[in-house]
Amino acid sequence: MKPIALEFSDIKSVKGFFSALKKQIPLPAHFGDNLDALYDFLTTDAEGTVTITWASYAADCKKTDALQAIGEVLYRASLERKDIKIDLAPPRK
Repeated sequence: MKPIALEFSDIKSVKGFFSALKKQIPLPAHFGDNLDALYDFLTTDAEGTVTITWASYAADCKKTDALQAIGEVLYRASLERKDIKIDLAPPRK
């Protein structure tokens, strides 16, 4: 199983997050653009190690509070599977 490495930055909306996700990884046909589908994918469908880096998470959440819910789902998924690593870091200089 090939490791999955996802990187996000400058996300302006929930729709933008899911669009960026789909550009980086093939998702199952049943995937819906919602938080439940994201959680299910990460905890059951994603095979192998998953590393998610969202360098501008704090700044992006200031654009819309809805993005914070995505961060919470990512965190919950990482508690469910120890091979999911989440880095919601501020932008690096």
